[in-house]
Amino acid sequence: MLGAWLALFPGTGAFAAEPVNPWAHLVPSDTAVTCFGSNRTVYSPPISSVPQRGSMSHSSHYSCLTLVGPAVSSAAVAATSVDYPSYTCDMVLGSAPERFTVIWNNGEHSELSLASAEVDVQATTTTVTYSGEVVAGKFKGQGAVRSWSFRNEDLWERCLSPEGLPEANVFTILVLTRLPTPAP
Repeated sequence: MLGAWLALFPGTGAFAAEPVNPWAHLVPSDTAVTCFGSNRTVYSPPISSVPQRGSMSHSSHYSCLTLVGPAVSSAAVAATSVDYPSYTCDMVLGSAPERFTVIWNNGEHSELSLASAEVDVQATTTTVTYSGEVVAGKFKGQGAVRSWSFRNEDLWERCLSPEGLPEANVFTILVLTRLPTPAP
C-alpha cells in the first residue's frame, strides 16, 4: 500500500493527490479519544429474572486512538464490584449512575461519572450506552460515552433461564469528547 488513501471525486473521474481518511466523516470533530475493547462482567450469584441479592464485577481493557491532546494508546478499568440488594436481568440494560477509574497506558488516571442513556436492541446484539463526563484526572471536563454490546443469546436466553447468566463478555467502546464552552 502506498501509505495514503486516494479519493475519487464523484462524477469527475479525478483523484485527490492528498491522503484521505475514508472514515474521517464518522468521527465527530470534537472527539478527543476513541477506545475499543472488551469487558468481562461476573455476576455472583448468576443474574436471572428472579430478584436476588448479588454483585456485578466489571473489568475492561481498551486499545485507544488519541485524536486531540496528549496521546494514550491503551486503557483499563480495574475490576470494580458493586453489590445490589435485589438485581435481575433488567439491571444489565442500565443500572444506577456509576463512577469508575480508567487507568491509561502512561499511568495517569481519569475518573468518569456515567449514567444509563440508551438501549438499542438489534437482531443479534443489544447495546447499552452510558454518558456523562470525566470528573477528575486526565481529560477532566471532557464528555464521556461508553457502550457495551451484549450477545442477545446471553441476555435474552441465558439470563432469563432458570440457571441465570454467570458472566458476560462484551465488546465495548469508550469515547471522550470536548464539551462545548458555555457562552459568556
